Amino acid sequence: MPKFTLTVGYTTYMRRSAILDRLTKLLADPLAADLAIIVIDDASTDGTFEALTRTFRSDRLTLLRNDQNLGQARTICRIIAECRSDYLILMSDEDEICTDSLHRFEELMESNSPGFASPQMWFGGALYRGRTQMAPISAGDFFSSSFYVSGLVLDVPLAKSIARRLCEMAPTNPAIWLYPQTAFAIELMLQRHAIWLDIQLTQKSEQLPSLIKDMDGSAYHYLESRWRQHLAWLRYFDELCGQPMAPHSSLDQMRRSLQSSLYDRLLEAMDKESPESANAFRRGAYQRECQNPAEAKALETKLDNFRGMIRRRDEKIAKLKAKLKSKS
Repeated sequence: MPKFTLTVGYTTYMRRSAILDRLTKLLADPLAADLAIIVIDDASTDGTFEALTRTFRSDRLTLLRNDQNLGQARTICRIIAECRSDYLILMSDEDEICTDSLHRFEELMESNSPGFASPQMWFGGALYRGRTQMAPISAGDFFSSSFYVSGLVLDVPLAKSIARRLCEMAPTNPAIWLYPQTAFAIELMLQRHAIWLDIQLTQKSEQLPSLIKDMDGSAYHYLESRWRQHLAWLRYFDELCGQPMAPHSSLDQMRRSLQSSLYDRLLEAMDKESPESANAFRRGAYQRECQNPAEAKALETKLDNFRGMIRRRDEKIAKLKAKLKSKS
């Protein structure tokens, strides 16, 4: 059986220095010598594309530029359309490939042949996305397995069959506009099995200010946008129910997962936009759940203590990791 081919796909916008750093390191790494690379600049005005074409010459590197700013969703669709390999690793220009994991990654992919794979992503010393053991991705984990783009692995022929329709839907669907990788993950999971990979395939190189905006230019992580996204996902699931061969049991599981996480997503949005409103919302929810103000207060205190324990644990892990890294 011939070895599968692999492409790394970067989208970039107004981050000239970041993408130059990522490509300089990746192209010089002998462990990445078999990787094809596609970079699409989404009509940056900071000289990104000019710097890329001036700096890099490689037969395995494809550099493209959108004539106008298309947004993340349609740019990812263009990467998929340009891709000629069996699998594609999607990447943010903030992150880099852990090339020492590529051999193990190739073994796992060859033995499992998934439609979609989600490897580990660590951030701030904690597991930001992923699992510590290999496992199938259940339909209910559609969002937790795909919310962060770097390292997500797509079966390219299957993704190509989906890309045109998602590209057409993106400008009118805020969920797909903001989380195109999740829409691809959903449809690939409906067509073929998906797996959690127990390896770290990517790592964060730098944390840059986000340039992602909702379709109306507002902050995508604030309350109004999160509510629009929720309704848009529900509409999307309704549309998928009309697709031939769509497994309704998986779609129902995805829908239930979306609904059960709504409280947490809205509360997180309020915490970022208006902490006072979030606290009032939280207290009201406790009181409705407990039917007893004293019990609600006790529950709130217990949850605050638990959050403090988690925070201190994460800080301790981050310090230990930094200490180990300094000694290596």
